[in-house]
Amino acid sequence: MTLLLIRETRRLRLLTWLTTWRTISLGVAATVTPTMSAWSQPPSRDTLAIVQTVMRAEEQFLRAWRTAWLKSDWDAWTALDRSTPRNTNPRYAPEGMQQLWCVYAWKPPVGVESPTRRSRMIPSGTAAVPTLLCPSWVVDPLHTNDASTVLDSALSPARRDSIALQRDSILALIDRAAERLPGDRFLLGQRIRFRVDQAYRDHRRLDEALALAQGCTIDAWWCASLEGFVHARGGRLDSASAAFARARRAAPETLRCQLDNVVSLVDRRVAPLEADTVRTWDCREHAAFAERLWWLSDPLWSDSINERRVEHDVRTVALLLSAALRTSERFDWTSEAGADAAAQLVTRYGWPAIMHWSRLVQSRRVGSREIRFVHGRDPITAAPSPPFTTQEYAVNRIRVTPSWAALLHPFRATTGDWELTAPADVPFREWWPPEHFRRERPLVALSDWQLGVWRRGDSVLVAAATAPPRAWHESSRVSAALVASTAPSTFVRVAEGQTTRNEPIRMSGRRAADAALLSLELCSVSAGDGDARVRFALPYDSSLFAPPARVAISSPVLLMTTSRTLPETAEEIVPLLLPGTVVTEDKSVGLYWETYGLQETDSVETTLQVERLDARGVFERIGVLFSGGRSDLAGTQIRWWTPRPGASIPSAQGDPASFGRSLAINLSDLRPGQYAITVSVRAADGRSASAYRLFTLGSTAPVQ
Repeated sequence: MTLLLIRETRRLRLLTWLTTWRTISLGVAATVTPTMSAWSQPPSRDTLAIVQTVMRAEEQFLRAWRTAWLKSDWDAWTALDRSTPRNTNPRYAPEGMQQLWCVYAWKPPVGVESPTRRSRMIPSGTAAVPTLLCPSWVVDPLHTNDASTVLDSALSPARRDSIALQRDSILALIDRAAERLPGDRFLLGQRIRFRVDQAYRDHRRLDEALALAQGCTIDAWWCASLEGFVHARGGRLDSASAAFARARRAAPETLRCQLDNVVSLVDRRVAPLEADTVRTWDCREHAAFAERLWWLSDPLWSDSINERRVEHDVRTVALLLSAALRTSERFDWTSEAGADAAAQLVTRYGWPAIMHWSRLVQSRRVGSREIRFVHGRDPITAAPSPPFTTQEYAVNRIRVTPSWAALLHPFRATTGDWELTAPADVPFREWWPPEHFRRERPLVALSDWQLGVWRRGDSVLVAAATAPPRAWHESSRVSAALVASTAPSTFVRVAEGQTTRNEPIRMSGRRAADAALLSLELCSVSAGDGDARVRFALPYDSSLFAPPARVAISSPVLLMTTSRTLPETAEEIVPLLLPGTVVTEDKSVGLYWETYGLQETDSVETTLQVERLDARGVFERIGVLFSGGRSDLAGTQIRWWTPRPGASIPSAQGDPASFGRSLAINLSDLRPGQYAITVSVRAADGRSASAYRLFTLGSTAPVQ
């Protein structure tokens, strides 16, 4: 659960000299050290009057913004109703209400009984009435703008101009107040906040905000956080990352403990037994968990910027700035209205791209008592209706946090522990992760790739091959890197290379033989293409480093066959590696493996077995019996003896007991499906070892 510090500098609470900050998380509120207090002594009556005047003016402006949003939404849907008399909009269809509308309700409405819908609900523990937030993907054909990047895009053009003029007036008022109170944190934050909101109309506003943040001398953590926030909003992620790093170093220990509580970003439903343990974690344990989470959630290790961590820091600062007031644009930041749920919503998913008002009733009568869903002074007809107010997000978002199992045991992680987008067999709108974010450059998962690992003295030679995504532009140049990591902030480029969209990438390099995480990453020079990656654990294979008395074998790799004889050393076969484990044509492929622990004079029995993994139906078995062409040879074994293990592999470290072997096999007699090919070796004295490679014949998904 991510603990967010929300400042209560509201109305008469300013009468105390101590500025109070609340920590909101899953409905649990706690008061933390007042590190944000601007006053070392009780403020004067004039100081309080200045701040209260600014707060009242801001609240008046934000109510005007909300009214403009509601009227803009009303106009858009009224126009749609007039253009579609039969009312075919999915929002108003019965199935639309069940499947597509968010839940901010007195009770769960019809259609949310499914586990998929319930899994995304965010409950409030403080709201006056039972309140649930339910984020969803954008289903709205009318709204094409993303209000999470440009706030005023939620307004109609005419109202946008009016609101921009009012925001300039508020900025002028805050600036005059800041001249009289130059050391006030609240005023500094609001000066920066409204300038960033206005920067879409005038980029100079962003420059002004950056100058304010860089000139800040109030508090090292707050100043650096504001600077990182402005840099990120301006697209300068490298500068934002550096600023947020300074902020973390400058944060007091108590505050850092709160900021390190990021457990809510991980889906722990798969590990409910750990829930009680997590609740008892101290600051050191939360810090260790946060460090591991950000390490494994970094989108690209070949890039020095951890974009996901920057995004989290931006959301935290934005919440502090927005929740300093009772209401702000589309959210009510009082505990009675469920601010704890809204804070978690923003922490996990960011600011919604769209929020929609349904124009329905604003209150519910229970017996003789009328319960209002919206608090504050807004008239009942000019406030959003929580039972039918949506929080919607654009579909161009990804999840980069790993599974709970990978966080617990990173060096056992598989490719399936990172689920960037919906799996192929899950409808996209049914997939909902515990967190997501919008990346400027698209990031996709590599669907097919191949890895080879061979012993070289006390290290290993690692080779990787893959092909750029087919959706990328044909003329794109692509850079590739194979990055190994053994701990947070410890990244080593094992290999790197260049290719084009139409050519596979093959590369190799040496690394230590210890356990590590590997990330194979491709970056296109075309901004529209984006990046691609696959990440997995490379565990320490003790069998490759067995004592001389034991025999070991490397996993075989698949090769392209050529007219000439296949080479018998790994360094020579790297250019022949297939760029994946899917063989789409009926042809022969090469195999290469290495054996360790045998002597050059040993005679060796080698067994090659091909085994089908996917089940065959009765009709397919009948087809095999009566087919005049292919016969299914899955399960066939080929065994032969050789007077020596293979070609001796030279090594700089001196390793005479390593031998390479390659051969070509014909796949034309195999039917499409998923297979395992196993290579076993046995010496004359009975010592033996075996290894396998999974592959797919045909166009089905690869097996890794």
